[in-house]
Amino acid sequence: MSTQALERIENRIDREVTSSMKVSTDGISFRSASEVMEFAKMMSVSASAVPKHLRGEPGACLGIIDDAIRFQMSPYALARKSYFVNDNLAYEAQVIAAIVLARAPLSERPDISYSGEGTKRRCKVVYTFLDGAVREYQSPEIGSITPKNSPLWKSDPDQQLAYYSLRAGARRHCPDVILGIYDADEMAALKARDVTPARTPLSQRLAAPRAERGTGFSPEFVSAELKESIDADTGEITDIPDRDGAPQPANSGAVDGEADGYGAPTQEADHEAAGGKAAGDASAGTKASPRPAEDQHEQNVSIGREDGSSADAPSSQSDLMSPDEVLMSFEAELAEAESVARVEEISASWADEINRTRVGGRARAVKSARVSEIKQGAE
Repeated sequence: MSTQALERIENRIDREVTSSMKVSTDGISFRSASEVMEFAKMMSVSASAVPKHLRGEPGACLGIIDDAIRFQMSPYALARKSYFVNDNLAYEAQVIAAIVLARAPLSERPDISYSGEGTKRRCKVVYTFLDGAVREYQSPEIGSITPKNSPLWKSDPDQQLAYYSLRAGARRHCPDVILGIYDADEMAALKARDVTPARTPLSQRLAAPRAERGTGFSPEFVSAELKESIDADTGEITDIPDRDGAPQPANSGAVDGEADGYGAPTQEADHEAAGGKAAGDASAGTKASPRPAEDQHEQNVSIGREDGSSADAPSSQSDLMSPDEVLMSFEAELAEAESVARVEEISASWADEINRTRVGGRARAVKSARVSEIKQGAE
């Protein structure tokens, strides 16, 4: 941290707040968050009074102070026993042992004993709690403990093994006491690693044969639900033929005589009413809704032109009108209607085509607009 940066932090310290901090033989006590924040700034510019990783770092110093308040310890004492490991704040094992001895609900200091020699050396800690419960912790063999970053593992292994066992025993029997506090060895072992399952990139999955793609979009399922066939390669949608080989009508799911999704009578009801509407349709030059080829003769008789010729119904699926053509023709016929009743008749005659081409929403808008025009003209 540069001198200029430290000076900037020092210049931002609120002297009025720091001057009101209470100091006693027990150390510094804080009465507000602002005092804690200002003290963190002071710690960060304390030079050699704090380790290098805390110099010019008010935020890290704030973390030290928070732990000091929690465990009723000196912030500077904790700071001198702290480290940054894997970009996280950690402490010496001695600190955690001190926290356990000072803060755990024990009726007496833990009893520490050893067994074995060399790499087989182990440590046992016996905890006697205030409620009379006695709990034990026995460490693994010293040769199997990893990592061993502290120099005490070589210079004084029994001391470091005692620190290790006090900490591990507290994590087992009173984890609330040292919750969120780690020593340097623990933090070194907590290296972040990516646990996301390996997955093939999307581009490779799409390029793979269909049998290798696994679960996901299923054209077969969609086809079965929509009664239509979807070409997996081209995306083309075609009607699925019924048992007789003819395409299924768009409103095939409607009950006889009920309204379909567009709001017009179904095909069966339309057939029953066709004879009664033939004269009106012919006089107005109405184009009848196209029918499958096997119904063409009936259509020419019941809904035809004045000369008895075909009403331009397509003879094959490839001759069916496009959605735009259906909408334009429907709108043209509505423009000639002079009454609301006539609008309803035209709408009913075009219901099948509107449903087939899925332009129901646009058709309803056109119909509603024409009805409004007729009503306004009548007024």
